[in-house]
Formats: sequence, structure tokens, C-alpha cells
Amino acid sequence: MGLRLLLLLLLLYPLLLLWLYSLLLLLLLGTLLLLLLLLLNSLLLFLLRSLLLLLLLDTLLLVLLSPLLLLILLYPLLILLLLNTLLLLLLTNTFLLLLLRLLLLLITLLVIYLRARTGIGRRR
Repeated sequence: MGLRLLLLLLLLYPLLLLWLYSLLLLLLLGTLLLLLLLLLNSLLLFLLRSLLLLLLLDTLLLVLLSPLLLLILLYPLLILLLLNTLLLLLLTNTFLLLLLRLLLLLITLLVIYLRARTGIGRRR
């Protein structure tokens, strides 16, 4: 009985070590991936701030130079900034709430317009 238990432990010991090492490796890889994502996020935020600073400096310089030059040079930067803002809004629920508010505002304006047009609710 004791010999069988010893043999079973000797057979299972490498499997247990392999499982523990693989678990440790997965934890290490997960931590490294999380750190890499945090670094990329910080880098993206830094690039966004740099782009905004560049946009402000370009705006200041080009307003002093000429409106046509401003339009030609800032057009791609403005498109990139707009697309990035739209992407950030789409990734959050803020965009959906904004659309809902806009829809409610349009419905309210339509109701006000129709009441004024038809005279419903007007005192005589």
C-alpha cells in the first residue's frame, strides 16, 4: 500500500510541477500584457496631448498668417481629431446619451412647431 502511494506521488509530482510552472507563466504573461496595454494607453494619451498642442500652435500661427493656409494645413489635423473624438465617444455610452438628448430635443421642437402652426393649445 505504501509503495503504491509512493509510486503514484512520484508519477504525479512532475505533472504537478508542470501545472504550477504553467500557471506561474500565465500569470507572468498576463501581468506583462497588462503593463504593455497601460504603456500603450499612456503613449496614446501623450500623443493625443501632443497633437492637441500642435493643433493649438498651428492655429495660433496660421491665424496670424492667412485663412487659406489655415484651411489647407489644419484640415487633415482637424479630421483626425474629429475621428478620434468620435471613436472615443463611440467607445463610451456618452455618444448614445447625446444622440438620445438630441432626438428628444428635435421631438420637442417639432411639437412646439406643430402646436404653433395648428393653433392647438392657444387661448382665444
